Amino acid sequence: MPELMAQTNTGLETMAQAISMRGGGHAFGGIIGGVTVDRWSRYLDLLIALNILLYIMAGVWSAYIKRIILLFIVFFLQGSFESWLSLGKYM
Repeated sequence: MPELMAQTNTGLETMAQAISMRGGGHAFGGIIGGVTVDRWSRYLDLLIALNILLYIMAGVWSAYIKRIILLFIVFFLQGSFESWLSLGKYM
């Protein structure tokens, strides 16, 4: 966290807001993931692989972001991918 604060030139409050974007992404990802699994249930293996790939890419990107708005977006995407993976028995 201190590295991200120094990298984006922000304070603790802004970083807390950025991390809380994961919660919004988690809610959004649950909706999108549910619709996606219902629609393309035959391709669950492909959906899981794609989701894991996107989740990893978002995690790697978050280490190199220098603008706070982009960090907000990446954390939102990370939360949505995480939620999509935790659909439980359906995936």
